[in-house]
Amino acid sequence: MTIKTSTSPGLSAFGFKFPGCGALAKLMLLLVVVSAPSAYGEEPARLVRDGDSLRFSGASPSGKVAGVAAWVDVHGLLAYVNVKQEQVLASGIGEAVWKPGERLPDEGFYLMADPMLGRFALLGWPVDVIGVGRGVAEVMNSGRELLVEAFQVVPTDLVTVLIRPGRGVWALASPDGSKFDHDGQANAQQVLFASDFTLVSGEGVLETFEAGDHVVIAELRSGTVVQTVLSRR
Repeated sequence: MTIKTSTSPGLSAFGFKFPGCGALAKLMLLLVVVSAPSAYGEEPARLVRDGDSLRFSGASPSGKVAGVAAWVDVHGLLAYVNVKQEQVLASGIGEAVWKPGERLPDEGFYLMADPMLGRFALLGWPVDVIGVGRGVAEVMNSGRELLVEAFQVVPTDLVTVLIRPGRGVWALASPDGSKFDHDGQANAQQVLFASDFTLVSGEGVLETFEAGDHVVIAELRSGTVVQTVLSRR
């Protein structure tokens, strides 16, 4: 697998190249929004498509908002996976608009989140919302590691987003068996280190995984997304 990295102010992008993913191009856009629970009964956060941009509502007025996106470009037998992350500012009425790239494919993984409120919403590939601690992601080694074994695809190519309300949003792109998968094997499970995650919006370095963290994981080869909340061991 070839990985290409490029950066610009406030934006980081990762390019993946791998064969055998032509089926991803057939995925249909599901206009279903999945959002974090509302603590005080307010309207849930929403994410909708607005032309080639994403529009997120439910953020703090004039607050910072994280955006993470992944999609696949298929060319013959090769598929190029683009993963992008950026921080944008919400308007005075709590709306944020983000344009991840020159175009916005129908098929993909799109997430925007307000790190301070811990509110987020998703669009694109269908999402499987799984209850707390149900075998998706297991915290290990005093909270410094996360074992992900939610997918049956071999190898897995993951984008993992962690939302910690009141603190921040972090993200990591990790091909199976790469330097970011610390079990060192392409075996349908990955061991992720908290220290490898990149801050998208909020504050601080991610040192440990904690109970109550919202975790959203996209498997890029199959177009599968799972959402869960971490629990204590």
